[in-house]
Amino acid sequence: MTGAAAGTDDQAGWQSRLEPGETLLWQGRPDGRLVFVWRHAIEAVVALGFGFGMLILVGMFVLLLPQLAAMAVLPGVVFFGLVAFFLGPWLHLRDARRRRNTRYALTTRRAIIARSDRTGRVTVQSYPISADSPIGTAWNGVTFARARVRSGGRSHDVDIGFERIGDAARTVHDHLLAIKRGLVAERT
Repeated sequence: MTGAAAGTDDQAGWQSRLEPGETLLWQGRPDGRLVFVWRHAIEAVVALGFGFGMLILVGMFVLLLPQLAAMAVLPGVVFFGLVAFFLGPWLHLRDARRRRNTRYALTTRRAIIARSDRTGRVTVQSYPISADSPIGTAWNGVTFARARVRSGGRSHDVDIGFERIGDAARTVHDHLLAIKRGLVAERT
């Protein structure tokens, strides 16, 4: 990670983003390893189907068709191969790259998510923690906010939080509950 995003990896980088009287309670980053994400399961199954389609076309190309007819099958082989490659691992690779370029911080007032893109530009989102905040746990993470997302003419709620933070999830959850209850004292 380059630019300002690299500075958010240490405590000094986060200190420059804090408001007066705000204290940094926790900082971290999600696990950036490549993992199978269930929300992309349908796309992975479709990619597998395209992969099997490619395998069948290759079999026809090599074993069953005369040479001229085989050349007519070649565009289908290329098409199915490209679709299988891009649909299968692409969504999982993109998710892993997004997590590798993400940093988290929790202060006495808010949760902060900083993400950088390929050019090094950093986007910082801040979510105030209050008595109304929907604090919860997720697999290997915590949630602290909700957003309404519109897609295809419909809208639904999406949980926002720190994902794949491992063993720190319990500590962060305890901090969030303490902030919500007003038990965290701020520095003046």
